[in-house]
Amino acid sequence: MASVTVIMPVKDEEEGLRLLVDEFKASPLAQRKDLSFIIVVDGRSSDMSREVSEIIADSVIDQNERHGKGDAIKAAISEWSENPTELLVMMDADGSYQWPDVENVIEALESGAEAVTGVRLRGVFTKVEGMSLLHHMGNHALAVSASLRNRRKIHDLCSGLWGFTKEAITKIAPTAQGFDLEAELHGRVRSEGIPLVQIPIDWRCRVGGTSKLRSFVDGFRIFIRVIRT
Repeated sequence: MASVTVIMPVKDEEEGLRLLVDEFKASPLAQRKDLSFIIVVDGRSSDMSREVSEIIADSVIDQNERHGKGDAIKAAISEWSENPTELLVMMDADGSYQWPDVENVIEALESGAEAVTGVRLRGVFTKVEGMSLLHHMGNHALAVSASLRNRRKIHDLCSGLWGFTKEAITKIAPTAQGFDLEAELHGRVRSEGIPLVQIPIDWRCRVGGTSKLRSFVDGFRIFIRVIRT
């Protein structure tokens, strides 16, 4: 059984985190002795995200200088690299991703995959419950553009659930500061010649809080990242 670190960026996600903590305690993952958490809490959070993070996290990082999602992930990877585990999982903390899917990501990595991402989308004509029509269409448009750029079928460019082996994430070394992180991951996976496994997951609408994603501004930045990476 491989050692695993789960990293999560957090900003005003108290409700989602509470749900994730409760569900984790009831999941088989809670029995894994070699599983740890690094949570990066944005210093601008106005709720009890940090306090809830401390319930589950082995390390809580305060993000006070740079505040983007990508910067949070970089801070977590930097901390992880000081004592790296064999596998690294990235997931959003808003309650939209679930532990059975994290288990499936870990299982795929333990079975030989080097990079794994969850696929929320079910096709252009099948909107995922809880996802707005704007985000549904935007996600599909970005996935098409990324598929063309990366010369492989990408089913869900903006998924917030990823898993990597230690060797793969070390090669990728992401630099993105914001929500263009996932687009960079796809591009770097391609440029490093890392096989990508895409698995379907059960996504649900965020629990509490509000999305930090600005549909048009961040969508444009993600598109630019797709082109440039």
